[in-house]
Amino acid sequence: MLHYIIQVVAFQLLFLIIYDVFLRKETFFNLNRVYLLSTSILSLVIPFIKIEFIKEVIAKDFVISLPEILIGGSSEVASTIDPQIAMLAGINLEPEPMSIWNIILISGMCIAALILVYKIIKLLLLVSNNPRRWSGNVIIVCLLNSTKAFSFFNYIFLGNRLSEKDSASILEHEMVHIKQKHSLDLLFFELLRIVFWFNPLVYIYQNRIATLHEYIADANAVKGKNKADYYDNLLTQVFETQQFSFVNPFFKHSLIKKRILMLSKSKSQRINLSKYFLIVPLILGMLVYSSCSVFKSKQDKTVETLEIEEVESGEIPFAIVDEVPVYKSCEDLDTNEERKACMSTNIAKHVNRNFNISVADSLGLVGKQRINVVFKIDKKGNVKDVKARAPHPALEKEAKRVIKTLPQLIPGKHKGKAVIVPYSLPIVFMIQGDSKTKKTKSPLSDDRIKGLKEKFKDAEEVPFVALDRAPGTESCVGITSEKESKTCFSNFVSKYVNINFNTDLASKLGLSGKQRINVIFQIDKEGRVTGAKARAPHPDLETETLRVINSLPQFTPGQMNGKAVTANYSLPILFQVAAKTNQDKKN
Repeated sequence: MLHYIIQVVAFQLLFLIIYDVFLRKETFFNLNRVYLLSTSILSLVIPFIKIEFIKEVIAKDFVISLPEILIGGSSEVASTIDPQIAMLAGINLEPEPMSIWNIILISGMCIAALILVYKIIKLLLLVSNNPRRWSGNVIIVCLLNSTKAFSFFNYIFLGNRLSEKDSASILEHEMVHIKQKHSLDLLFFELLRIVFWFNPLVYIYQNRIATLHEYIADANAVKGKNKADYYDNLLTQVFETQQFSFVNPFFKHSLIKKRILMLSKSKSQRINLSKYFLIVPLILGMLVYSSCSVFKSKQDKTVETLEIEEVESGEIPFAIVDEVPVYKSCEDLDTNEERKACMSTNIAKHVNRNFNISVADSLGLVGKQRINVVFKIDKKGNVKDVKARAPHPALEKEAKRVIKTLPQLIPGKHKGKAVIVPYSLPIVFMIQGDSKTKKTKSPLSDDRIKGLKEKFKDAEEVPFVALDRAPGTESCVGITSEKESKTCFSNFVSKYVNINFNTDLASKLGLSGKQRINVIFQIDKEGRVTGAKARAPHPDLETETLRVINSLPQFTPGQMNGKAVTANYSLPILFQVAAKTNQDKKN
C-alpha cells in the first residue's frame, strides 16, 4: 500500500510540473482540462500496469527469486482451544490487529468525508432557505442580502444585491459551467481528497482545474462582446468568497487578476500544441518504472530480492539459461519450465525439513520474520557463495547452514556448456508472541482447566487441554509430565503439517496474502485420527488440509485418569502467500 501511495504522489508531481512549466499559460483551455483530468486518473492507474515485454527485458540482469517459503511458526501452527465450543459454534478467525497507520489513514478519510457531507448539507440549506425559480433547465436561487454568485450542477446562486446588468453577465458565465459539467470535475477531486486527504497534490490539482473552469467560462462569455465592460464588471464588485471547494464561484478575489490577464492574452499559436507530446515520454517512463517495480521490495505481500549481482564470467541468470540446474529426480522432465518448478519444489521441501525452527523460538522474535538468501550453483552442481540477510545473526547462520546442505545438483547449461547460476531465496517465519510461553502456558486459566478435568473425568471424549497425558509418538517416548507430553504432541503435528502441506496450492488458486485454515480432529482410543473437519478460504485448501491430517501416523492414545480416551484437538494453520509476479509464473 505504501509503495502504491508513493508512486501515485510521484506521478502526480511530475504531471503537475509539466503542466505548470509548459501548459498553464497556454490558451488551450479545454485541452488543459483534459490533461488535468486524465493525468490525475493515470497517476492512480499506472502503478497497476505491468507491461510484459518490459519486465522480460529488465529481468535478464536480475538474480532469480525462488518462490517464498514459509517455515517454522510452530507457535502459530499448533494450539489448543476448547473443542466443545469449536464444535458448536465453528472456529472463529481472530481478526488481524489494525496498524496505527491504517487507523490514521481511515480516520482521516472519515473526517474528510464528513467535511464534504457538511458542505453539501450547507449548500442544500441555501437552496431550501432562499427563493428559487426555474429558467429553462436551470434553477436560479436568489441569495437574500448577498452579492455572492456561484453555480453547482444545474443550480445557479445569485445574490439579490447584484445589479440587473451584472446578474445577466454572471448568468451567461455560469451557464458555461453548467453546460460543460464543470461540477463533475470538482466533485471528482473532492472524492480524491477523501481517499488521499494527506496528499497536497490533490488539492493543487483541484485548484488548477477550478482556475481553468473560470478561463473557459470567461472565454465563452465574452465572445462577440466588449471585453472592457466585462473587465469593469469583475473589478467594480465588492467581492465575497463562498467557501465551497466544489462550486464554481464567479467572484473569487484570488482569481480576478489571473482571469483578466488570461482574457487579454492573445491566443496561443498552434505550434505550441506540440508541448502536449511531452506527456508521451513521461508516461512511457512511468510504465517502465511501474513494470520494473515488481522486482522491488514491497511491505505486505511480495518477494524481496536481497541484492542484484553483476554477471561474472561463466555466470548466466536463471531467466535466460538454456538448462537450469536441477535435482537428479527432475532430470527426466520434458520442458525447462517443468524442471524449474521441480527444482523450486525440492529446495522448498529441503529447507522445511532441515531448518531448525527452534532457533527462531529461542530469539524472542515476534511477527513476520524474513530471511533472504542468495547463492550460486557452480559448474559442478555444488552450492557456493551463500549469503544471508535476516533480523538476527543466528537466523542468517542457520539459513546458510541449511542451503549449504543442499545435495549436489546437475549443473545448469548454456549453449552446451556448464555454467554458474545465481539464485535468491526468501524464507519467512510467522511468529505470534513469545513461542516459549505459548508452548508451556495454556490459553485457559488453571481454574478453568481444573473444572474441565472434573467435568470430563469419566467421559469417553476429552478436550485436549483437560487430558492427563496427550497422545504420543516415538519422539515423545520417555516423557512423563502432562505439560511436556502436550508440547511434544503439538510440536510433532506442527512439524508434520509444515513438511507435508502443499504450500504451492494456495498460489495456484490465485490467493495472496495471509491465509488461515482451521481444522478439528480426534485421536481415538486406538490412537488413530478420526472426524477431521476443516474450514479454509477455498475448498481445495480444505481438501489438502484433510489429506495431510488424515495421513498422520497412529499415536499412542491420550489418557484421562489412567485410561485411554478419545482426545479432541483443534489446529489453526497460517501461511503467507506472496503476490505472484509473471517471472514467478514462468519459473
